Amino acid sequence: MSLVDYTYFEGVINIDTSKHAVRDEINLFCEEFEPIYLRTLMGSQMYYDFVANITDAKYVDLIDNDIVFNYDLITERYTGLRNMLKYFIYYQYVKSQSGFNTSLGQSIAESNNSKPITPNRELLRAYNLGVEKFNTASRYIESKGSEYPLHILHRMHKLPTL
Repeated sequence: MSLVDYTYFEGVINIDTSKHAVRDEINLFCEEFEPIYLRTLMGSQMYYDFVANITDAKYVDLIDNDIVFNYDLITERYTGLRNMLKYFIYYQYVKSQSGFNTSLGQSIAESNNSKPITPNRELLRAYNLGVEKFNTASRYIESKGSEYPLHILHRMHKLPTL
C-alpha cells in the first residue's frame, strides 16, 4: 500500500506516465522509498503504528492535511505526507533514469540531434523541497505532541545547490 502513485507526478515534478511500463516503475519506486522516508520522519515505533492503524483519524490527518500551525512562535503550513513523499520519490526516480548500467559501467544515451543532460539542478530543487516538507511535517507532528507520543523529532538537511 502506497500513499503516492504515478498520478502525483505532474506540474513542477512532471514525469511522462503515458506508458504503462513507466507507471509500473514509478509505483515500484513508491513502494520502495515511501517506507524509508516515513520511518525516517516518524521513527520506527510510530511508523509501524501508522501502518497498522492507518485509518485512525490521527493518521488520516497526517496524510492529506493542509493546515496552518504554530511551532516555536513561527506560523507554518503543513500540506500532508503525500505532498512530501512525491518530491523524494521524484528525486529517486529521475536520479535512477540519468544513466544505465552496461558491462563497462554507467553510461548515458547518445543522440545525433540532441545532447543528453544531467538533471542535477531539477533534482536538487525537488529533493530540497522534499526536505522542507519533511522538516515541516516533523514540526507539525511534534506540535501535536500528545496525539503522537511515539514520534521522535528528526530533521533532514538540504543538499547544496549548484
